Amino acid sequence: MSFTESYPAQYESNLTLRDGSVVFLRPIKATDGDLVIDLVEMLSSNSKYLRFLRSLDSLSENLLYQLTHVNYRSEFALVATINEGGNEKIIAVARYAYSSEDNNTELAVTVRDDWQHRGLGKSLLERIVEIGKEHGISQYVAIIAPQNKIIINTLIKLGYNVNCSLKSGIFHVEIAV
Repeated sequence: MSFTESYPAQYESNLTLRDGSVVFLRPIKATDGDLVIDLVEMLSSNSKYLRFLRSLDSLSENLLYQLTHVNYRSEFALVATINEGGNEKIIAVARYAYSSEDNNTELAVTVRDDWQHRGLGKSLLERIVEIGKEHGISQYVAIIAPQNKIIINTLIKLGYNVNCSLKSGIFHVEIAV
């Protein structure tokens, strides 16, 4: 990761979902570790697998650091939060991250199970791609489990050019926006 820019508050906003629920969108912060751990703990086994492509009981310190420490340019994560029981909770994350090793930018989204099917994932994907465009990113890749067709269909519905290939039982997806 290169230098870290200051927190980009201009990306904070409220989002009203299809069911009328309002969530707060903001860039992830380096101090969000506990909130990310809580999110992952709230995910079903299936949702964890769809996001990480493996069974996952907990996040390693290294992975947690990667998820929460971004430079807000070539790496960016947008979280959706709610107030639950008097505490801020992250209920969804959309992110992109450039890999110099692969020379590509990976795109991912995760929505807590009880917040799925309300349009949150679609809205987050749209917003993270727009933020990426502001930073000069127009091509993404994603590694997607074959049973996760909803994300591929969502990318297509958003009007992106999506090219999928199946390799070793996993979809390798190229996305041009």
